[in-house]
Amino acid sequence: MLVDVDRFREVNTRFGHLAGDVVSAEIASLLKRAMRGSDAVIRYGGDEFLVILADASQADAKIVVDRAQGCLRDWNQGGHLKGFEVSLSIGVAEWTKGVTLDEVLDAADREMYASKGAAKLVSREGQPGIRARVKAASTTAPY
Repeated sequence: MLVDVDRFREVNTRFGHLAGDVVSAEIASLLKRAMRGSDAVIRYGGDEFLVILADASQADAKIVVDRAQGCLRDWNQGGHLKGFEVSLSIGVAEWTKGVTLDEVLDAADREMYASKGAAKLVSREGQPGIRARVKAASTTAPY
């Protein structure tokens, strides 16, 4: 899974870089709470995280995404950033035999950016949530 914190630059601009660091740490923490013990979360860039789900199916990934959504909703309801709700875009790609790491990361990246263009998922409480697209990585490059 590739996870992007939406509008992260706005967090840094409106609330300062210290707040951005806190948001990054909180996102890492909520992703860890959503995962199984065998999984790993890695900060992949300024506002991106790579989540490795060991021996997981797409259905397992969906469960992790749903759990992360619940954790994020709870965090947002805590009012940590006045007038700002954190949301995530997630791309999921399954690593199958014959697919390289670069191909899996590329597939997850494409799914993550496609999820940014998708309609925003909103929880029953009307809070911003997580947009996610789940797709198996293909064994052939798209270009």
